[in-house]
Order: sequence, then C-alpha cells, then structure tokens
Amino acid sequence: MSPEQTELSGVDVDTSSDVYSLGILLYELLTGTTPLSPEELKQTAQEEVLRRIRETEPPRPSNRISSLGETSTRVSECRSTGPADLGRLIRGDLDWIVMRALEKDRNRRYRTADAFAADIGRHLESEPVEARPPSNVYRLSRFYRRNKVAVGFVILLLTFLAIAVPVTSIGWRRAIIARREANQQQEIALQYADELRREFLGQAITEVLSGDINRADSAILKAESFRVDADTLVILKALKFFYGGEPESARTTVKPLLKKDPNHMRGLSPHFVHVLSSASLGRSIQRCLQ
Repeated sequence: MSPEQTELSGVDVDTSSDVYSLGILLYELLTGTTPLSPEELKQTAQEEVLRRIRETEPPRPSNRISSLGETSTRVSECRSTGPADLGRLIRGDLDWIVMRALEKDRNRRYRTADAFAADIGRHLESEPVEARPPSNVYRLSRFYRRNKVAVGFVILLLTFLAIAVPVTSIGWRRAIIARREANQQQEIALQYADELRREFLGQAITEVLSGDINRADSAILKAESFRVDADTLVILKALKFFYGGEPESARTTVKPLLKKDPNHMRGLSPHFVHVLSSASLGRSIQRCLQ
C-alpha cells in the first residue's frame, strides 16, 4: 500500500501508486523482505502501521541486509553470495532506484512503470541512472564500468608515458651534459696541444739559432709532429741551413715559399711572429733571402 492509499479516500491515487508497489516488490527481491516485516505488521496496530507507511522512511535495501542478522545469511545464499557481498552489490544504483520508487511524495517517484523499468535497464547496462543525483565522479564511474578494457588500456598508456617521459628527459639532459663536458674536454685538449706546439716551436727556434744542424733537425721533427704549419717549418729549415753555414741550401729551401708571395713571411703562423720580430733574426732572414 502506498502512502496516499493509507488515507482510504482514493484521492491522489494513480499510476504512481503502482510504481510504489513495484518498488516494494524490487525491495523484496533484493533483500528477501519488505520494508515493514510481517512480524512488525502482526505486532503493531493497524493505525500505527498506516502511520509508518505515511511518515517513516524505509531503510535502504543495502542497510536492511545488514540488519537482518542470521536471516541475512539465508537470504544471501539464495542469491548465490554472502551478506557483505550482497550489501555491496545493492549499495549504490539499486539503493537509489528503490528509494525513488518508494518516495512518500508521489510527485518525486518515477512517473510511470516504464520509466522505472528503464532506470533498472540503465543500471544493468552500467549507464548513469536517473534516480541518482548527477555528478562527474559518478558519471566517470559508469563510463569506466562500460569501457573497462579501453580505459584500462588508456591508463596503462598514460602510466607508461608518465614513466617514459621523465626517463627520456633525464636521458636527454645527461646526453646534453655529457656533450658539454666532451666539448670542454676537447677545448682543454686543443689548448694543451697548442701550448705544446708553441713549446716545441720555441725549442726548434732555439736549436736552429745554435747552428747545430743535427740538433736543429731533431727539434724541427718534434715541431712537425705537433702540426706546426708547413710554411713555418720551411722557414725553420731554411734558417737551419743558414746558421749551419749552408746559405745556398737555405736559399733553395725558401725559394718555393717566396714564389707564392714575396711578402709571404709577413703572413706566417702566429707561432712565428715573435721570431720575425727579433731584429737579429730578421737580418739573418734578409741575408738568407738575398
């Protein structure tokens, strides 16, 4: 009996009363009992029973399961599950659907039995039900239930990206740091090689000025091994002969260089600038070229 039927006047009794009765049937299908148990009805006066139907909110089906005591085990076994699991299965959409059908205000119930059935169908299809207040979290949970495989794949992909992107970024940063360090080391190596080149060139000049051709040859070979530029080596060899007492060999050695440009010695490698700036050596070069 719906709340409006307890008035016994027949006023406001319409199809919404049928929806209420269907809600009672669904309540019993889920919990194995009605909102008001037969024992309560036997022990309570009729007027009190009618008052409870009009005024007392029935417990939610999931809560009613937990209040059945030992009976809940039998009810759950008939539904191939345990009391705790049955409560979890009912809690949520089914609670909302039943309680909307059992609203005291008939205007807040489902308008028709078809609307009631449609909401049960949405629950079975894991779609959002109309009985439940809309929320983004709830809609997302329904979407997840309908698309577990696709959502699982997306979550797996996002997890992979969440792990891979930082790792890749770290790898890139390490590669950039390693490249910078390699460039710095290369610059240091080039500076060191340049210093060695200057040192061996200076030694070669010293040995050339000594007039000892053998020692000069050895020093020139060392300078050559450190890639002193070719034109500077030609001048060193010419001066080696000049200071070694072989002016003709000096002229023969330096002539190919002067054929390229009579002023070529002015544009020699910076390593040789300080040699040309020496007044005595400058005069020696001029004599060598005469």
